[in-house]
Amino acid sequence: MITALVSVYGFTEQVYKNIKKIEKQVDRVIIADNSKNKSFFPFGEKIIYHFNNSNKGISKAFNEILKDNQFNWCDDDYVVFFDQDTEIPENHINILINNFLSIEKKGYKIGCIGPCYYNLSSKKKEKDIKHKKISEHLYMVEQMLTSSLLSRYGILRNIDFWNEALFLDLCDWDLCWRLNNKKYICILSDMTIINHKIGRGEVKIGFLKVKEGEPIREYYQTRDCIKLLNKSYTPFFYKIRFVMQLSIRPLIHVLVLSDKKERLNYIKMGFRDFRLNRCGEIEKL
Repeated sequence: MITALVSVYGFTEQVYKNIKKIEKQVDRVIIADNSKNKSFFPFGEKIIYHFNNSNKGISKAFNEILKDNQFNWCDDDYVVFFDQDTEIPENHINILINNFLSIEKKGYKIGCIGPCYYNLSSKKKEKDIKHKKISEHLYMVEQMLTSSLLSRYGILRNIDFWNEALFLDLCDWDLCWRLNNKKYICILSDMTIINHKIGRGEVKIGFLKVKEGEPIREYYQTRDCIKLLNKSYTPFFYKIRFVMQLSIRPLIHVLVLSDKKERLNYIKMGFRDFRLNRCGEIEKL
């Protein structure tokens, strides 16, 4: 059984088209809809629509489905995760599964696999900063994006699924790091590529390139990277990166990016809500 889990926040015609393309390559699609309003698109027999009636973020929305016995999960089932914006090429999921099996046959303890992505902001194909080539098209990496991340149900169960302490940003990195902590490896394949845009794009100041996300992402990135800073399984390199993200990056973002006051407020709220041990959607005062 191949199941695609798609997290959605706000249905559009393009989101519907993306889901229909995924449907052609799997046995079933389960939609985790975090929107405020229920969707009435004509989904079809292979698509199961799960309306949350609130924004549960990525981890909790996925976990509610993965832990629900009504979906008759088996440990050998393939599960591939998507966000709503990903449009996949033909034979995309089949390529990932074949790559997964080829790595497994070589004796590796594989935890998950995902594709390279073409960054629409930087106009180039992206790999993880730290990667090790293990065959012509496959690379061992420390983390990857949520969208198109493929694993087996039994492997996900072995690490207790997604980390519900994380709401949005860094959920995928955390999942990969916990797989690494259980001695699984994470593989990136460049045999299939998805398009991916990071936020609004990039702002260039001389030689400096600053990624510009939506202002509210400052909140989730601040709150949740503090949580990962304290985890034993977070790689040392990324602990250093998170220290920079919590100290130097806010200053750069407030100086360089748009919506300066709004960003600063969200950063402050991120620190505040970490201290209050909040895990869900932002609660504005």
